Amino acid sequence: DLLFYNLSNHNIQWTLDLKDIGKLFKSGIFKFSAVSGHVLAKEKYSISISFCPSKPGKYSVNVPMLLNDNPVFYRTLHLFGEVKSPNLLFDPPFVYFAPVPLDVTTEIEINILPQNFFSDTTLNVKLPKSKEIIPLSVKFPKGKIITSALRGINTKLVCHLSFKSSIPVSFTTNVLFGDESNNWFSLPVTAIAENCILTVYPYMAIHLDNQHIVLTHDTEGNPSKTTSGAPLRSTAAKKMTPLTTKVDTSEPAKRKYIIGMEVRDSILLDKSETSKKSGDKPVEKKQNKQFFAPGEGTEAYKFFEKVVNATQTWFSLFGWPEAPHSISIPETLRSQSLPVDNTERLTQLHLQHSSLLTFLKAQGAFISHILPEFLFEPEDYKKWIEMTTSTDNMSESSDTEEEKNPVIIDATDFEALSKQAWTDVLLQMYKVLVLSRVLPLHSSNTPPTHIENTSKINPCFVSSNIYSTPERILLSWLNTNYENTRHTIWNNIPKGAFPPEKWILNFDKDLLDGLVFATQIATYCPFLIESHFRNMYTKPKSPEQHLHNCLIVLNALHEIGIDMDIEAIDIYDPNPILMLMLCVHMYERLPTYLPKKVVSFHCTLYDTVLREILVKNPSTKTLVYNAAIIGRDVDDFSLTQTGDVVTISPRSEITITVQFASRFLRPAEASLLLISKPKNTFGGTTLAFSLRGEVVYFKAFDIIKCKSPCYTWTKVTVNVKNHFHTAGDFSVAANNSIYKSARSFSYSGNALKTSITSTFIKEFFCSTRTLHLEAEESSSLQLYYLPFNIHIRYCVIILSNQKIGELIYIVKGKGLRPLPSKFIPLSYSHPLNYGTTPEEELIWEDPILYVNCELNQTLDMELKLPLTNEAREKALAFAAQQQMSDLEYERRLITGTLESSSIRVAIAVLGLTMVEV
Repeated sequence: DLLFYNLSNHNIQWTLDLKDIGKLFKSGIFKFSAVSGHVLAKEKYSISISFCPSKPGKYSVNVPMLLNDNPVFYRTLHLFGEVKSPNLLFDPPFVYFAPVPLDVTTEIEINILPQNFFSDTTLNVKLPKSKEIIPLSVKFPKGKIITSALRGINTKLVCHLSFKSSIPVSFTTNVLFGDESNNWFSLPVTAIAENCILTVYPYMAIHLDNQHIVLTHDTEGNPSKTTSGAPLRSTAAKKMTPLTTKVDTSEPAKRKYIIGMEVRDSILLDKSETSKKSGDKPVEKKQNKQFFAPGEGTEAYKFFEKVVNATQTWFSLFGWPEAPHSISIPETLRSQSLPVDNTERLTQLHLQHSSLLTFLKAQGAFISHILPEFLFEPEDYKKWIEMTTSTDNMSESSDTEEEKNPVIIDATDFEALSKQAWTDVLLQMYKVLVLSRVLPLHSSNTPPTHIENTSKINPCFVSSNIYSTPERILLSWLNTNYENTRHTIWNNIPKGAFPPEKWILNFDKDLLDGLVFATQIATYCPFLIESHFRNMYTKPKSPEQHLHNCLIVLNALHEIGIDMDIEAIDIYDPNPILMLMLCVHMYERLPTYLPKKVVSFHCTLYDTVLREILVKNPSTKTLVYNAAIIGRDVDDFSLTQTGDVVTISPRSEITITVQFASRFLRPAEASLLLISKPKNTFGGTTLAFSLRGEVVYFKAFDIIKCKSPCYTWTKVTVNVKNHFHTAGDFSVAANNSIYKSARSFSYSGNALKTSITSTFIKEFFCSTRTLHLEAEESSSLQLYYLPFNIHIRYCVIILSNQKIGELIYIVKGKGLRPLPSKFIPLSYSHPLNYGTTPEEELIWEDPILYVNCELNQTLDMELKLPLTNEAREKALAFAAQQQMSDLEYERRLITGTLESSSIRVAIAVLGLTMVEV
């Protein structure tokens, strides 16, 4: 009852003003027996107040009281009522399971705080019913009986809520806890399980030191396993059978593998629990954290920051329709021009974010743990909570606040939560819109395979608890190109330095040496092998060597116009999310560098030829390309147009003219790349054309003629001129022509103990190895001509500088009859008269025997013929000396064996036919 006392000497009229608080009174929660009346002077007046709520809770109302006709409130009556009923509070108030890989059990301990249970009761649990399996389970390690308490403060219960799924799931649901009186209390739960590192990166961050990627054969019997990054002999647990290098060569393409993540010692269970679960997979116990929030300075925090930076990098470059735009998560994404009015602005923001999240969920994004308000500014979030939970004095119950907002984030934690929420939104956007585009490459976009009968060529990763289908396609692509191309890039290095065979099973540790990325680029851009990848350390050990390799990879990517704004340290100290994005970018871009067409240039040496390439634009957008010629012989090719920008109007075509200036006899190779330049324009696909220049005819600058008797060497002087505009050192090569018929004979290189490697008798010899020529100046070159037969032989002299060009001269040698050999007469029938000769001009030293005989007289002579041709033997020795290595020449000079029979035989045998041998 409420009692009024009138202490005045006048009658008073009182009124209770219910016009603004009538809701509680109309519903019958509060009721007055009278809302107005008169109190006589010095008298009292009593009214009754009844409290009859329809459900438990706390209720309060302020009732103004007016006296007489005064509009000013005289007093305010404060009414408060409470109905206590059994209640359960949860610590934490909601459960967030951080995303985990498939088939990984994660567990959270929940404290249940009972209130107002005045008799013992047993808790019941209802898990949500759904067509899809909700992989939740509840355990009460200390029982689930609530002991009664006289004052309503009951002893807490401990509950273990665990989550495990074999299929990708993302959900938010309520787990119901009820008493025997059928009172139910809900605990919000959100959980995610998926085989995609873009989703489960928090799990990877927590288990950086003890996670392990294992490869398993998908075959019958005991599966064998190997670990990532290691040559096929695994250092895994002893129970695992190492995967050896011996593979089944019958059908290697059909071999299937399973990639799984194992986390060792991920939880410290009680001894009893450990013994009971020795055969099960480990269970991860989580702390009562509302969201993934690693502490600053920890390895997990550094990992998360790298994920944020990777997301910022990709979306800054490729997340905008026209041009790159630098972003910062979450500041850039939260700044928008919206109405000034708070209510209108927050409502619009919430609607926008809700629409975005709904769209992404429909595409397959796993973002059940993100509410639209998590994407707000901190101040906006605070105002949103106030707006959605504010209650005036007409509110029925404070419990409705928790029902409206089951998840309320503390202001000190909101900024970190918002940063993670925006990062997850962008990563899921990347997953459903970009990563999903990774499909097996068509055969036309795949280079030929040089290595066969190995399990690492096109491996089939059929399933994984950590990698999605696109990620497994990328890993198969990385393994195939690495195994196929490492033999091509580093085929000439010593055996011990050859890059090892290994499995590539992750996107961080297996990529940090840069060799895997090099093989991917070289597979599609082999013109970069000589200029870049041959200079890499094939077995890097020190950080400097690793960074050296990574710098070469980045320079190669920059050379072909593939940039992702990453540094060498990002590869050496890799984050799997950034490396995954780089792999996806390369997977999409590199196949476009396979030549669409081979453009051939056939010409005469030193000539310049032009070829036209027709490029069509069938789209309705203007295409802008940067034209670049790269490759080994880039200096021999050029564009006739001014500048390197090629613009193609919509539905039109353009002709690109390429010029080739031949400088070398060997074929010239380069590539013309048309790389899309999408700034403020539509981006097109990269176009690649293979340029091949081939000299089909050459004309020497001069033909020098010379002749000499057989077995007699003659010095020949060749005047050479540098017709190029650049001075330099030219290497000299004298190329002898061979006989038309096959007269060569192969023999063992060391059989005759000589360094001579020729397979036929050479007749032109040049001891000059290098000749310096000034620009457009002349010089002389000395060589010897030594014929071994009566015929015509040619020598093509090539003066070559790899940066300047080649100069061609031809020497034509004619072999004459050999000079007479000396012999000694033994006896004569008549005395010889040496006093007169048929021709006085002949020289006495010439090996000619003059015979004088009278008319009708017979001259009988016996001649001594030599068993060997002395001139030929000397010629063979001279030819051998000209072809010796410097080391052999010095040794034979010291030992006096420059004209030994062995070296003469080495030359003579080259001129024998198979019949003569």
